[in-house]
Amino acid sequence: MDNQYNTEVMSVNAMNSVGISQEIYDNLLELQLKMATSSINHEYARLEYEDSLDNMRRAELIDYMNSCHTEYFTARQSLSNHDPCALKTFEANLLKQKMSTISTYSL
Repeated sequence: MDNQYNTEVMSVNAMNSVGISQEIYDNLLELQLKMATSSINHEYARLEYEDSLDNMRRAELIDYMNSCHTEYFTARQSLSNHDPCALKTFEANLLKQKMSTISTYSL
């Protein structure tokens, strides 16, 4: 059976985690998960916003996108404080994943 789809899956893991405690490792994973989830949620809300003609729904989506933005950048700042190189790698992987799964995603 031909595999027509990109099967590469973004790995959420605490990069450069050798020698850190389990608690710190878990916190780093949580930060990356928050970044990935809020980023993808923002993109899908943006797509719905673009298609919506209902002004009330568009206002709700703007609020939701702002919430996603805040959550993403709060987690991003925390991850940056721990390991800026891991952040850079994670964001590159996240962008690649979004571009391969959200067909209308543009830079």
